[in-house]
Parts: sequence; C-alpha cells; structure tokens
Amino acid sequence: MATHRSGGTGEQAEAGFDIKSNLRQVLADLKEFDPKLATEVRKRLRASGDAAIAAMSTILDEDTGGVVTGKTHRLGTDRRGRVHLVVDKINTRAATRSRSTGARAEIKRGLKLKVTTGKARTSVRLTTTGGALRKAMNTRSWRHPVFKDPDTWVEQPGSQYFNRGVYSEAKNLRASMEDAIQIALDAITAHQTTTLE
Repeated sequence: MATHRSGGTGEQAEAGFDIKSNLRQVLADLKEFDPKLATEVRKRLRASGDAAIAAMSTILDEDTGGVVTGKTHRLGTDRRGRVHLVVDKINTRAATRSRSTGARAEIKRGLKLKVTTGKARTSVRLTTTGGALRKAMNTRSWRHPVFKDPDTWVEQPGSQYFNRGVYSEAKNLRASMEDAIQIALDAITAHQTTTLE
C-alpha cells in the first residue's frame, strides 16, 4: 500500500509515500457511486499526517536555537559501504539574543499532507510549504550571518524537526493511510457485489 521513501540527507523537508494500489482510479470509482464517502476517504488520507505534524510542531516548539561551539566525529559508512567521518555530537551554547524571527511558527503553519490524484501523478506527500529556513532547520547544523552584522557568520544547531517527526510516526502514518484506502476498496467491492447480484 505505502512505503516510506524519505531522502537520507536530512536536508529535504518532504517525505513521500508510494501508493502501490491505483489510488486515482480507486477514488474515482468511489466518487462515481458514493461522492460523500469519497470525500471522507480523502479527508482520512489527509488526516493520516496529523500525528507526524504534531510531532514536528513539538520539536520546533522545544528548539531554542543556540550556537555551535564544537563537534565530535566518529567513523561511519555511507550507503555504498564506504568508511568516512561523520558528526557524532554537536556541542552548543545558548544564543546571546532572545529575539525570535518567527521562523518556527512559519514552518509549522506550512506543514501539511498533500494527496495528489491527477492523471500524470498520484502521490501522498508530507511536506512544509512555509518558511525560508524549513530546509536549514531540518539539518543537524547550519551557518548564517549574524543579525544586523552580515559580515559575521555563526553556526547554529538544527532541530531535524522533519526527519525526527516523520520517522517517529512513520508506522502509524502508513497504517492510517492503509486504513483509509482499505475503506475505499471495501466499499467498491461491496458495490460491485451488490451490482452483480
């Protein structure tokens, strides 16, 4: 039904789920004989991302920013099995200013699960459409100029809000989507059986 295929770089604030059934045709068939149920199934599909979105919002609320003061590394392997150094731990200190730019709130407002069932593309994507820093804040750390001092740069820890939120709720998200699709399939099967009788 659905499999998680989020990228491994930690930088993309988006996760897709491959729908193995023909979702577009299933929803089209369902709409043909029960438009209200078709609308309900779509709502259930969109609502399946609510738990992951709530988890991301919590992570963003808890993230207080700060400044990176150092990193420790360890040996790791990439997908091809090649050994290289990876960041093991990031040391931070509190930021000297408490002014909020509203970046976290903007990212939270843009979090949503999109269901696309067009002729050219059928997809279910959990994404955030708001916030210029949505990708930067999903990394372990990122660099930016100091406020009102563009010549001075600092490194700030990222919250990895998207990856952590998706991974923590991936199992429940997948199960919710499968339940919604199964409702549609069961309704279509029941309709076809009644028609044949």
